[in-house]
Amino acid sequence: MTQKRKTEKTGLWNPPEWMSDGAKAIWHRAGPKLVAEGILQPLHFIWFAIFCTQYNHVQEWKRGATTAGTAEERAIYVELEEEGRETLNEMLSEIGCDSESEFMKRFMQAVQ
Repeated sequence: MTQKRKTEKTGLWNPPEWMSDGAKAIWHRAGPKLVAEGILQPLHFIWFAIFCTQYNHVQEWKRGATTAGTAEERAIYVELEEEGRETLNEMLSEIGCDSESEFMKRFMQAVQ
């Protein structure tokens, strides 16, 4: 699979085809801002694709925790959300960051 740079203006490649539409939306909202601020480099793009995908899952599970039909289903979504957040924190630690890092602050500002 070949990816081309989206534009020289953003310096961000198009997201990988395997990403869900929700994860791609996060990529497009947060990526250009993080690249422009020098926080996200091309070397990190694959990591960022996986991070956006995981973040999207966590958001879906968070919604499921409040909208699922039964208490049992809601409990499953709560557990998935907690495990998903742990995975996000592990991913952050792999690049020397945490939930209070400058990366996460900028990321959260961009996806809001």
